[in-house]
Amino acid sequence: MFSLPLMGPDGWQVALHLEPLTPKQWLVSDRGKTLGAALDNGLKPNSKRAQQILAELSSFYEFEFEGLVAQKVVAFPIKPSEIQIFAEGLVAIGHRFPQKISATSSSPGRQVEESVSSFFYQRKLMPIRNHVLAGKIESEIRVEYFLDQATPMALQPITRGKDMLPYMEQWGFRWNDLHDAHPEIRRVMVFDPDNQEWDARSLRIGESVCDLFVPYSETDAVAELIA
Repeated sequence: MFSLPLMGPDGWQVALHLEPLTPKQWLVSDRGKTLGAALDNGLKPNSKRAQQILAELSSFYEFEFEGLVAQKVVAFPIKPSEIQIFAEGLVAIGHRFPQKISATSSSPGRQVEESVSSFFYQRKLMPIRNHVLAGKIESEIRVEYFLDQATPMALQPITRGKDMLPYMEQWGFRWNDLHDAHPEIRRVMVFDPDNQEWDARSLRIGESVCDLFVPYSETDAVAELIA
C-alpha cells in the first residue's frame, strides 16, 4: 500500500495497492475503500443514477470495478501517469458519492458539480483535480479543476448555498493574486443562480475577477474560452 499527494473528500490521502500478476503486469486497486466509504454514508450502488455515474467516471479515468473494488491492470514498469490518473478518478468518485445520489434536485451545488463533470467528460478532457497553484502573495491557491494545455484554465465550481459574500471576497483576492503571477491562466467559476443565495455585490465580484463567471446551464461557454 502507498499514499499519493491527493486528498479525498474525507480529508485523507488516497491510498492504493499494487500486486504483481505476472512479471509484466501489475494490478492497482483501492481494495474497495472508495465505494465502501460511500456505502457507509448511504450510497445505493444499484440505483440507476449511481450506475450511470460509476460507468461515466470509470470510463473516463480508464479503470473498472470488480464488485466494490476499483482496479486496473497496468504494464510493468509502471508509468507514474497511470497511477496519477487512477487516483484522480477515485477522488472524482468520492466527490460525486453519496451526496449527489441522495441529494434532491434543488440541493445547492449539485447541478454545478454534475454540469462541470459532464462538460469535461463529453469533451474527453482530463483536468487535474484539487490542484495547487502559486500566486505572488499566496504560496498555495487550491482549485478544484486545472486544465494544463495551450490555454490553461483554473475552474472552481461554487457548491455552497449561502453566505456568498465572504466566500467571493476571498476568491476575488485569490483570483487577482493568481492572475498577477500567471496571467495566461483563465479563471472560471460556475454557480447555481436558482438554488444559491446570491446578492448583487457577490455576483459583481465574480464577474470582475473571473475570465468567465457563468451559471451551470452555460458551461458550453467554457469550451470557447479554452479553444
